Amino acid sequence: MNNNQYLELSEDGKTLFRCDKETVGEISIPKGVSEIWNGAFSDCTSLTSVEIPSSVTLIGRDAFIGCSSLISVEIPYSVTVIRTMVFQNCTSLKSIMIPDSVTEIKAWSFAGCTSLTTMLIPNSVTMIGNGAFMGCTSLSKVVISSRVTKIERVSFSGCKSLTMVEIPSSVIEIGNSAFNGCTSLTSIKLPINITNIWGNAFLGCTSLTELHLRHRKPKDFSKGFDGLDLSKITLYVPIGSGYDYRHHPFYRKFAKVVIEE
Repeated sequence: MNNNQYLELSEDGKTLFRCDKETVGEISIPKGVSEIWNGAFSDCTSLTSVEIPSSVTLIGRDAFIGCSSLISVEIPYSVTVIRTMVFQNCTSLKSIMIPDSVTEIKAWSFAGCTSLTTMLIPNSVTMIGNGAFMGCTSLSKVVISSRVTKIERVSFSGCKSLTMVEIPSSVIEIGNSAFNGCTSLTSIKLPINITNIWGNAFLGCTSLTELHLRHRKPKDFSKGFDGLDLSKITLYVPIGSGYDYRHHPFYRKFAKVVIEE
């Protein structure tokens, strides 16, 4: 996998500026490269695989945007940030391993990756940016890092195959339209530390039949569930809180209230 003639490098070999857009198949980035420039592989539509060496510490924004034939990428442990739009619209990308060296996944980084099916976000990650997985229409399962405190706006909007999402207890806020249009999502479990759910967070989650809350005193999360038919959703609440939920002006609209331990 040695197609270095298609790569433009700095004189010292440490920076990869760009790849020829006519490149077909696989590319191996030379050892010693430490930085992949912004947009270096953008719209290389016939590129199927990239081998990134452990010398790389920075992958610039838009680096692989629009690489519609790219099937797999392994990010080395030397990388700590997945930058803005870096893999946006890589429509053939089926899997990607995010190493536990990564602390931030920036905005729109995987947006439009329509072949991505599963995403395990390691516990090293503390921030997932706006729209990071927006429009990942094949994404069916997401496990979010236990160090993330906020699910940003439209993070998973349009993930219509998403049936399961594990929201860790570290999360205190869910942003606007975060799960808007997740039409296959059937059950949501919200941890006790959540204090705010912004407008339309779950708008269009038309298959939702269960909402599990751990708060003993009802918090008004009504704006997050705007537009849903609450009469089709069963609400699960902690022991000793049933009366308060059944008489709350928002939660009494649910199909029924069930007590669970």
